[in-house]
Formats: sequence, C-alpha cells, structure tokens
Amino acid sequence: MAVSIGRGVLLASVVFLVIDTFLTSFNEVFPNISNTRSLTGDDTSKGVFVDNFKNALEDNDSDDMSDTGNNVTVNLPASFSGFRDISDPREHKREHKDDIEENDMSVPLFWHIPKSGGSTMKGILAACYRMCMASDSFGVRGGHDQDEVIARIHSDTYVNVEVASSNGIRRAKKMGLAQSGLAEIIVTPRVYEIASVFDESHQGVVFAMFRHPVDRAVSTFNYLSYATWEETYNPKYAEMTLEEYGRGTLGEDSNWMVRMITDRRGSAVTRADLEIAKEFLRKKVLVGLLSEIEESVERFDKFFRWTYSVNPKNQETCRSQEINEGANVNKEKKIEVPQPGSVAYELLVKQNYLDIELYEFAEALFKEQKAWFEDIPDGFRFVDSSCCKCEGTC
Repeated sequence: MAVSIGRGVLLASVVFLVIDTFLTSFNEVFPNISNTRSLTGDDTSKGVFVDNFKNALEDNDSDDMSDTGNNVTVNLPASFSGFRDISDPREHKREHKDDIEENDMSVPLFWHIPKSGGSTMKGILAACYRMCMASDSFGVRGGHDQDEVIARIHSDTYVNVEVASSNGIRRAKKMGLAQSGLAEIIVTPRVYEIASVFDESHQGVVFAMFRHPVDRAVSTFNYLSYATWEETYNPKYAEMTLEEYGRGTLGEDSNWMVRMITDRRGSAVTRADLEIAKEFLRKKVLVGLLSEIEESVERFDKFFRWTYSVNPKNQETCRSQEINEGANVNKEKKIEVPQPGSVAYELLVKQNYLDIELYEFAEALFKEQKAWFEDIPDGFRFVDSSCCKCEGTC
C-alpha cells in the first residue's frame, strides 16, 4: 500500500513538473496571452482567450514584416501580370512629358480605397487635369450601358464603360478597354478583378491613396449613417454607437484592403493573404497617404509626367481647392475618431488588424519611394505646360 502511495506521489510530481514546464515555455513563446484582460477591463472570458490564442499562434508563425524587407517567397496571382511592376521613374530618364517609351501602352490605374481621399483624387484627375476617365456609372448613363462599341462620350470626359462593379468590369474587358487606349485614367475599388482587363502588352500602372483603417472605419460608419443615396446606406447606423458598430459583424468592411487585393470578399482573410497584399504593394503600387495628400499628389504628377494643357492658372486653382477642401467629405461629422486604448478604438483595431499592418507597410513604402522623386523638380505640372484655351485650340 505504501509502495502504491509512493508511486502515486511520484507520478503526480512528474505530471506537475511537466505542466509547470509547459506553462513556463508557453508564456515565453506567447507572452501576449499572459494576464490577458478583456476590452472592458473584466477578467478574460474563454472566448477572448481563444481569440488571443489564435492570434498569438498566427503572430508567432509569421516572420517580422515591420519594414518593407521580405525574405519570404510570395507569389502574386497570375492575373496580376497585367499590372506593371512599379519602379523608380528616374530609371526611365524622362525629363519632359513627351519622353515616353514609344511602345508604352500602359494606363494609370487608381485603386479607389473608400473614404481615403479617392473622391478628391477623382476630382483632380477629371475636373482639374481634364483626363478622360473610365470609372463608375457616369460612363454608362443615358443608355450607354447598351453600347456595343467602346468610345469616348460626354465631350471626351468618360469612356462608355463602368468598372466599379463585377459585371461592369466583365463588360469593359469584352469591349477591350485597356487595348483601346481611350482611357487616360482608370479608377476602381476592385483591384483584383480589374487585373483581367489588362494584358502584358497593355498593362495597368497602379497608384493609390491610403488612410489609417481605424480612421477610415469611423468615417465609413459616419457617412453611411446619413448617406441615403448610397447603396450601402443603413438607417440602423444612425441609432448605433461606434462601440456597437465595432462589436458587430462588419463583413466585407473588415480588413477591406486585404480582401480586395486577394479577392476574399466572401470568406475569412488570413495572414497568408496579408503577405500577398504586402507583396502587391511592394511590387505593383505607387503609394500615397491621405495624411500627406499634398506630397502624394505631387509624386503622382512627377511619376506619370502629368502637366497642364488646358488653362494652367484655372487648373491650379481647381487642384488646390480639391486638395484643401476635398470631395465627398462627410458633411455631418458627428463622430470623432476615438482615442487609442478606448473600447471603441480597440474594437475597430480587432476588426481591421490585417489592414492596419498593411497600412503600416504602406507607410514604410511611402518613405522608401521618396528617394525616387528627389531629383525631379516640384511643380512638375507646370513643366512644358500649355494653354489651349488661351490659344483657342480646344
């Protein structure tokens, strides 16, 4: 009997030692799980613990990607070959707007990230720079959605396609949008789908304006609470608090950027999707930041060699107004961005943690790409500019 008790004590001691060793190792590997508390300050529930455990596993399973260096091999979707690799514009040795490769059939593609200065950029490109655009429903109004031949319409301001929806993109591909050379600029939120419109001889050159995902989420929530003209308008938002919005199921609005790059609109996004999104930005995207909008638009001008050709004085006034006042800005700013650490802020972080990491990666790229433009003079839009209104030729 004494032997049995002794063996039992020994076995219990061994088990305790194993458990203690495991917990010590666990805390060393996953320190962010230890002493975890919920957003409200209460002791952690089982559900929160499980969520944090999953996040910790994901965090420890991935490489540190805090900067733009990437030692992990990431393969982009084959269709992305329709996007030209982004590169230092100085390599092209262009000094003037006409210094373009003879066979360059590429077209600038603005990836419109909602509530990130996209409408402002559209205003600059269309109203100020007078570019012929392929974008939203403006191109198919007045029955032009029934056109069988691609063409410029509305006094050469739009191409008769719509590339803001899946059906519209399929129609634009069928009509040969990229191959036609009619669009001076293409604007769409659906960056994964629009890749199918291009080919290796007629590529899209992607640029985008980025905004912190929490700021963007707050702006989206506020906007959709009163924007009755939008398809995504939801009257329930007007009665919600920001915390209630953050606790809800945001669906495609959560981690929106990663979803759109990887075409995960109807399914969960993972860290593997994030790595693909990072590689897409690193290899294919000229980065602009809404927080640095003046600098960003200046870079876009220099990169694409955009200059004034209608009436420089009026065009500059238009550009300044768009940058300083914005377009489609929330008219009813009822909700301020919450402070980091607050319940509402942390809820939105949890809903958009992949997009936040992608945004931080975009910020790093923005700093890296600065070197590309140091030798190109500011105000490039005035270089070799002309005034067809003054000369009566337009």
